Amino acid sequence: MRLVWVCSIAALVASGCTRTSTERDAGGTTDMGTPVVDVGADAPATACTTNAQCNDSIPCTLDQCVVGNVCSNMPINSMCTGAGEHCDVHLGCTTMTTTCNTNADCDDHVFCNGDETCALHMCFHDPAGRNCDDGNACTVDSCDESMAGCSYMTVCDSGVVLTDSGPMCTTFTAPTDFDGTYAFVPAQSQACPGANYDISQVTLAVSGTTVTATTGTSGALVLTGTITGNSFDATTTTSAGTYHLTGTFTCRERFMGHWSAMLHGFGCTNQEVDVRGSRR
Repeated sequence: MRLVWVCSIAALVASGCTRTSTERDAGGTTDMGTPVVDVGADAPATACTTNAQCNDSIPCTLDQCVVGNVCSNMPINSMCTGAGEHCDVHLGCTTMTTTCNTNADCDDHVFCNGDETCALHMCFHDPAGRNCDDGNACTVDSCDESMAGCSYMTVCDSGVVLTDSGPMCTTFTAPTDFDGTYAFVPAQSQACPGANYDISQVTLAVSGTTVTATTGTSGALVLTGTITGNSFDATTTTSAGTYHLTGTFTCRERFMGHWSAMLHGFGCTNQEVDVRGSRR
C-alpha cells in the first residue's frame, strides 16, 4: 500500500489536496482509485520540486508544483478587478478574447484583409490588407474574396505579341505619338557614388528623328537617341556609367522595352531588365 496526492481543480484553488490509497497487484499493475486531474496547459509541463519553481510572473495564476512533479499555472479570473477582465495564462488580466501561440491561431479566414500574425501571444492584422500588385502595367489588379485570391484582368498583351486588346489603346502614328510621360514598370533605383536615381516614370520628347528620354523625377537622367517607325533607342554616358533604354510602341498608350545600366562606381549594381511603359 502507498499514498499519492490526488487534487481536483477546486481543491487546488482552495489549496486543499487530499490523499487517497492505491494498491499494487501481484502482477505489478497499480489500480488508481481516483484519476489525477490534469490542471496544466497543453504545452509541455515544467518539471519541479517546489511551488517557487513554477512562478510564471503572471499575478492572476495559481502557480503550484503538483502530482508528478510538474508545474501547474491555473488562471484565476476572480483575481482580475478591471471591467470585463479575465485571467489569461499568457497575458495576465486582460479584456482580450483571443490569444495565440502560432500564426494559425489568428487566422480569421478572410483572404483580402491580409495575413494575420501572432506576436507576444497577441494577434495582429496587416493594416494594408492583401497586396495583389503584380508590377504589370498591362493588368488591372484586384482581390476577389469569393475565390480567396488575387484577380488580374489583362488590358494589353504584355509584349507577347505586338497587338493590343485592352481599352485605351489607339493606333500609333509616328512621330508625334512618342511624346508623353509613361509609367516605368518595373521601377529601377540605384544609390551609389555617382549614381543615385529612382525611376518610376520616363518622359519622351521627339524633335525630327531625335528622341529625348528623361527618366524619373529624382536624380533624373537624360538619354538621347533616334526613332525608327514606332521604336526608339536612347542612351547616355556619365561618370558613373552608361544607360540605355529602348522601346517599341504596341499602340499609342503603351510600349515594351529594355533598360540597362552598366555602372562602375563602388557599390553600384548593373541593371539589365525588360520594362513596360504606360501613358499617364
